[in-house]
Amino acid sequence: MSAVAHVVLLTSLLLLVYAALQQAADIQDYLAREAARAGAAEVAHYVSKSITSLTVAASRSRSDNLELVKLLNLPPVVLGHPYSIELVEDNGSYIVRVEVWLQPPVTAISEIPLANSSNIVVELGSGELQTSTAVIRYGPKFAYGYNSLAAWLVKENSFVRIGLGVVKQ
Repeated sequence: MSAVAHVVLLTSLLLLVYAALQQAADIQDYLAREAARAGAAEVAHYVSKSITSLTVAASRSRSDNLELVKLLNLPPVVLGHPYSIELVEDNGSYIVRVEVWLQPPVTAISEIPLANSSNIVVELGSGELQTSTAVIRYGPKFAYGYNSLAAWLVKENSFVRIGLGVVKQ
């Protein structure tokens, strides 16, 4: 076999190995993104479920005035990546959106099912709420890493406000 044939075969072999390695890296990236998406969906569903459980408790309560605060047990990171949690209004319904900070970002959403939404307001602004037990700095979006992130609900007569916030002790 000539030297030219050896060079052509070696080049072909190297290109084949490179293509296989690139394909393996692409598969690994895809699987990592899908795992991050699943983790984000789990966080979004947990936050949505927590808010929903507060609204159900308030609707079943016979009390006209009620304050409920549920500390959220959230992971510090999703698959080693930071993330944010955001409450968003989307065409009249409210969703929890979790964004994992990958490049490009991975997003998952979970709708907050509100049975009687005419008297329930999801707080999308920012501010501070003084309850009988704590002060809550609320807002529509929070970055990862808060140990004291909570879902909260305030019921005054038949009017209900819900949201997310950081509990200041």
